[in-house]
Amino acid sequence: MRVLFIENTGNKSAGAYHSMIALIRYLRDYGVESFVAVSDKADGLDLLENNGIPYIKMRACAYTWIISKKANKIERFKMPFKYLYSLFASRALKKYVKYNNIDLIHENTSACYIGSFVSHSLHIPHIWHIREFLEEDFNAAFWCKRIALSHINKSDAVITVSDAITKKYEGLINNNIIHRIYNGIDVDFFYQKRKFRDIDTTSNIVCVGRVCEGKGQADAIKALAILKEKYNYTPQLYIAGIYTENYKESIMEPAKKCNIEKNIHFMGQVNDMKKLYKQMDILCMASHNEAFGRVTIEAMLSGLLVVGANSGGTAEIITNQKTGYLYKPGDAEELANSLNYVFQNKEEAKKVAICGQEYAKKQYDAKRNANEIYELYKTLI
Repeated sequence: MRVLFIENTGNKSAGAYHSMIALIRYLRDYGVESFVAVSDKADGLDLLENNGIPYIKMRACAYTWIISKKANKIERFKMPFKYLYSLFASRALKKYVKYNNIDLIHENTSACYIGSFVSHSLHIPHIWHIREFLEEDFNAAFWCKRIALSHINKSDAVITVSDAITKKYEGLINNNIIHRIYNGIDVDFFYQKRKFRDIDTTSNIVCVGRVCEGKGQADAIKALAILKEKYNYTPQLYIAGIYTENYKESIMEPAKKCNIEKNIHFMGQVNDMKKLYKQMDILCMASHNEAFGRVTIEAMLSGLLVVGANSGGTAEIITNQKTGYLYKPGDAEELANSLNYVFQNKEEAKKVAICGQEYAKKQYDAKRNANEIYELYKTLI
């Protein structure tokens, strides 16, 4: 079986990209040969090369039908032309598909669509992998929802990464083609047997993800300010993710008022997440609407205690006070209360972290994910 994956960014910091590469590696156990069409602006081609994955670079892979709600008129004006360019560019991809005898096309996110043109033209099975909410997590939407849903509904199958994503598309996508398959994480890489440190008021807390309003880093900073004001607690907060100086300054005001600026560490993009997790005690998954939560699983496997917003995929992964702790999304006061509870109940928190690690190892293994997707492939070819 030969599968072509369509990847629109090839960004080495993107969770969807890492999930795809792990999937490709484990699909080899089933005799699946994988190829990737990727944006010519990708900065993570070394990940494909290091894993022996053949690829073709195409500008059209970077053209998506997703547009920011803050986009200006010029950006909106360009969208139909990008769509037409992708249709034209699909001729080159069609040749690549024929030359490599591709049996199935797997679109890695809902963002790009060039694979849809090719699959329909050559009558090859097509899968769409929806890994994001859009409006809820990226403040973005389909440029033309009618066209996007028309393409998606013509697919042979649609994979959603959580029940929350499935629910969002109820009534919009044919239920008969939707398959909820949780993301898989490379357990062998992230699982760390560690001596669980006591979680206390000086613990290291980490937020991981692009720094923006929807990811909730501002809530975490406010929560630390509340902990300082109410209890004089001074944990360290590490924020790992790309950020702009303007946005950073806009969310640091609570820290400045409480004189805890030195406790907030903006790290930018971190490439070695395994090393970072070893230095942390708690993951704060503050995202207001996380489609799945790859970072949540990575942190759990690494032995961190997770305190997360009770929404989206996070609420499906975490069972409160059993595998982690949940709080109301966007509520810094409740987040501070959850952290205070953890600090006051160290032994319980340690047990919860251990249970979370074992649960993640059992439920979200990339090998299991690959098996479920391979079984789906077999029904389509």
